[in-house]
Amino acid sequence: MAFENGAGYDGDVVCCAAAPAPSPACTECTDTPNAYMVDNDFACNGSWASYAYENLCKHNSNWSKQKFCQRSCFENGSGYDGDECCATERPTACTECTDERNQWMVTKDLACDRWPSRM
Repeated sequence: MAFENGAGYDGDVVCCAAAPAPSPACTECTDTPNAYMVDNDFACNGSWASYAYENLCKHNSNWSKQKFCQRSCFENGSGYDGDECCATERPTACTECTDERNQWMVTKDLACDRWPSRM
């Protein structure tokens, strides 16, 4: 409860707090280059990418059909029709939290869900 009330510890990523579920309408996007890009060592977000965002991505029927560089195109305003890429950041580790009172809280008759209002 303390974490949910803004009194958690720095660096904690809480597992017990309900994390927002990804929108069911979002797409797990990839950044798959086409064969030409692979052969020429081009990355979806490389130095030539601004050309792709303006001229390829959703602007080219072959790219649209294959969805090359899907995530990079989406993140740069040239996403494919119907795509709503899901967020990429996910916590790698978390802290299991409880609302167990420590001894000091017990002696002061404090409860976790009332703690912020007592400060």
